[in-house]
Amino acid sequence: MSTRTRDPRGTRRHREVRAALLARLRPGDQCAHCLKPLGSDPKQLDADHSVPLAIDPDSVADRLLHSRCNRAVGQALAGALRTVDLIYPDPEQAHAAKVTIVEQITAEVQHKLRTGQRSTRLEPKREIHTRTSRDW
Repeated sequence: MSTRTRDPRGTRRHREVRAALLARLRPGDQCAHCLKPLGSDPKQLDADHSVPLAIDPDSVADRLLHSRCNRAVGQALAGALRTVDLIYPDPEQAHAAKVTIVEQITAEVQHKLRTGQRSTRLEPKREIHTRTSRDW
């Protein structure tokens, strides 16, 4: 199972789901990551998959998040998930590792967003070896 997924943001289905989520937006709705009010500017909001596409490629966006929060989690996950398939050739092991990484990184980024820490950049986990150009 590859961590590369097709970007769904440009698809008609994703635009329809986002429009439906925006239609259900109510004043006071909170971002699931930073717990701050979402606001009403649709340009500042992203449709998010509570089950990341790296875990389930058929996942459908089911909530709105601040664009900043969604991208912070996405960037942290992309870096961590990039090498999982190389480390774990068995698809079941790779999937289990991805689920664990998603849970850990999402919790860390949420904590940083909620406590107001400016940087959401995370250090790689020590137990996961990430390959660099020097390893090739």
